[in-house]
Order: sequence, then structure tokens, then C-alpha cells
Amino acid sequence: MADIENRSIRIIDNAGAVQNGSLTVNIYSKEERLKRAVKLLLLCWLLALASVPILIAHFILVPGFLLAGPILAYRRYHVMESVEGAHGKCPTCLKDIDLPLDAGQRLPMWTYCPPSNDPIQLVEDPDGSR
Repeated sequence: MADIENRSIRIIDNAGAVQNGSLTVNIYSKEERLKRAVKLLLLCWLLALASVPILIAHFILVPGFLLAGPILAYRRYHVMESVEGAHGKCPTCLKDIDLPLDAGQRLPMWTYCPPSNDPIQLVEDPDGSR
């Protein structure tokens, strides 16, 4: 199972007001990364096998899945961590916010406050303190 780490971030609005928050990150061990890569490789090869009976399209799908499997597995193996979400207080409306983030997103990034729809920036906290 991946280790979960909470990191300190700063939430900044357009006016420059700052609030502290936390970023939830999944950190994968070498064994977990290998398991994830093998699962993806097997899924691609299973899709290649399932594509064999599809007329005409199997000439593209089968080689595509057979080649994509090792490439995607290699990329998945080298993913050390993935972002889960951010939590904090919006500097504009001062309401608590939970922002689900995509696994590949990196800070600094701009997004919107869900309650007020104001633009906010998520930045790593250089001090690491709250």
C-alpha cells in the first residue's frame, strides 16, 4: 500500500492574500511501483488478446496494445508519487475547501475556489511550517 504524506502548501488569491493548507500525496515504494507497472502491462496485453477477434481493427489494435504495454508500464514504474488532493482555507471567502487533484498535477498551479469560484494558486510552502 502506498504511504500517504501531508505536505504544507500556501493558498494565494489574486490580491496576494495567503492561507496555509495541506497537500495529500501518495508515495510509492519500489515494490508497489513494480506491481502497478506489471498490472498495467498485463492489462494492455489482455486488451491485445481481446482485440484479436475484431475484424479489420485488430491489425491496428493488437500491435498497438502490444507496443503500448511496455511503454506505459515503464512510465508507470517511474512514477514515484501522485497527488491526491489539497485542503485548506480560501484566502478570498475564508471557507474551508477540499480540492480533488489529478494524480499527475504538480505545484505551483492555478485552480478555482469551489464555493466562491475565485482563482487561487497552490504553491509549496518553502518553510514547511503551518
